[in-house]
Amino acid sequence: MERMLKAVEMQDKHTIVTTYHLLMTRGVKVNRSHTHFTFTIQDPDGNKMILQEKI
Repeated sequence: MERMLKAVEMQDKHTIVTTYHLLMTRGVKVNRSHTHFTFTIQDPDGNKMILQEKI
């Protein structure tokens, strides 16, 4: 997630795309609004943890 935020900060499109795909393969859902990224992580029991980071 840190890598995604730094890539956005640096406007590194390649790293943004590759990191997004990596997070998706690990079960992390990434959503973006105009002001925040929201990362949703779900464990095998179905419990969700949501992290929100200001852009």
